[in-house]
Amino acid sequence: MASSSSISTFSYTTTQIPIFDGYHYEYWSSQMETIFISQDLWTLVDEGLAEPPQEGSSSNWSEEDVKDYKQNVQRNATALRIIQQGVSKSIYPRIFSIKKAREA
Repeated sequence: MASSSSISTFSYTTTQIPIFDGYHYEYWSSQMETIFISQDLWTLVDEGLAEPPQEGSSSNWSEEDVKDYKQNVQRNATALRIIQQGVSKSIYPRIFSIKKAREA
C-alpha cells in the first residue's frame, strides 16, 4: 500500500532574479547590483569586458592572459544571462542583440 505524504514540496532559491517591467528602475538596479556583487560579477558589469589585442599588434598576451580572457568571456555570459532573466518580455527586445553585460 502506497503511503501519501502530507509534506508539501517547496522550492526556493536565494538567487531569484527580480524582474524589471519598466517601473522603479532604481529599486531593480540596486537588487541586481547586489546579485552581481554576490556572484563576483560586479566589476565586469560595471567596467566591461577587456578586449583582446588585435592581430598583429605589438602587445602579445601570455597564456595566462588568454586564460583570464576566456574566463571573463564566460563571466560576461553569466552576467548577461542574469540581466536577460531580469527583464520583462516587453523590455527584453531592447537588449536582445546585446552581447556584453556592460551594454545591457
